[in-house]
Amino acid sequence: KLSAMAVALICAGACFAEQKENPAATPYLIEADDVLEIFVWENEDLTREAQVQQDGCIILPLVAEVKAAGKTAAQLAAEVREKLNPYIKEPQVSVIVKKYSNKIVTILGQVRSPGSYTWKKGMKLLDLLTAAGWFTEDAVMGEVKIVRTENNAKTLIAADAEKIISGKEPDVELNLKDLIF
Repeated sequence: KLSAMAVALICAGACFAEQKENPAATPYLIEADDVLEIFVWENEDLTREAQVQQDGCIILPLVAEVKAAGKTAAQLAAEVREKLNPYIKEPQVSVIVKKYSNKIVTILGQVRSPGSYTWKKGMKLLDLLTAAGWFTEDAVMGEVKIVRTENNAKTLIAADAEKIISGKEPDVELNLKDLIF
């Protein structure tokens, strides 16, 4: 006979064996236009809000320019801490993303809900059309235009939603701040 304790341990073991680990969440990487709150403990003069510039940098007293884009808040805090070491004994630095950059794509024209939508990496034209309520009855699905701005140059991309739906053309991956009509 098994004791109650042994049965409980066997059941607990079976429960833990069945649990699956959740994949670790991908940490957020700071981007241009994010607004950061930089806290330097016991130093109000260095504690401040900083917006990440288009080149990915922020400017802080004593350390000058620091590359923030592409780093996590913890990585940036460690770098600022290291740069402050010559000036402050054992600085304690925290970084918080206070406001995330505007990640949008905009769709206008003959869709049920024109406007700006949150862009996500890997977003495709059909994803945006679905979010915008699809085409209106008057829309010409074969004549979708995408205006893409890269390096201050605009490119016009033609897309045929009917051919994409039927599998005759691949769906178009959208870029941040694309304008679709």
